[in-house]
Amino acid sequence: MPKLSTLPARKEWAFIAVNCAALPEPLLESELFGYERGAFKGCSKPERTFHSSHGGTLFLDEIGTCPSRPRPSSCGDSRTAVLPLGSETPLEIDVRLIVATNKDLEERVKQELFREDLFYRIHVIPVELPP
Repeated sequence: MPKLSTLPARKEWAFIAVNCAALPEPLLESELFGYERGAFKGCSKPERTFHSSHGGTLFLDEIGTCPSRPRPSSCGDSRTAVLPLGSETPLEIDVRLIVATNKDLEERVKQELFREDLFYRIHVIPVELPP
């Protein structure tokens, strides 16, 4: 993985879209953050969504369907680190994160159906569109 300071313009890197509604709750974390070989029975070489989008853009569609229980992570807008399941070493990444939902996330936070800390991390530049 190239060093963060040597990355070319973001437009030259990957744009990866993930439909969060299509992922069952048990697979959500492993799909986004990856896992280390041996983290659970039957796992092989991981494909990490955050890792794959390093330097580019990660679009999480229907993030409002994500359960409120997933572990806290460092997902956010820029240089950060993610910890794959079964690993003790965080992976440093540089990702532009874009999310979309048709749910009222503020209401879901009040109902404890969406994590409050995640809401404030992704609610940086909200763009509301009419139905």
